[in-house]
Amino acid sequence: DPKKAEPKKPSGPLADARQRLLRGNYEEARDGFTKAAKEDVALTPAALAGVAESHRLVGEYDKAVETLNDALKQVPNNPTLHAARGDLLY
Repeated sequence: DPKKAEPKKPSGPLADARQRLLRGNYEEARDGFTKAAKEDVALTPAALAGVAESHRLVGEYDKAVETLNDALKQVPNNPTLHAARGDLLY
């Protein structure tokens, strides 16, 4: 009986926050994304896009747009942030 290989679960601060977001724990997800953005500059664009997504999923569209606009001031021309903003505005 060969053991079935289980898929690897993503790890890291963004993966944990993303799982919380997918499970409907929006506040916890937002906190996780915010913490990741502060702790690792390389994660900032993706983390701020996650913060905006957590606002969008609870109907706080103005906060989501504001988050992305502020993020684009910090990291201009970032494709992740532009994609998130385009998706939100669409």
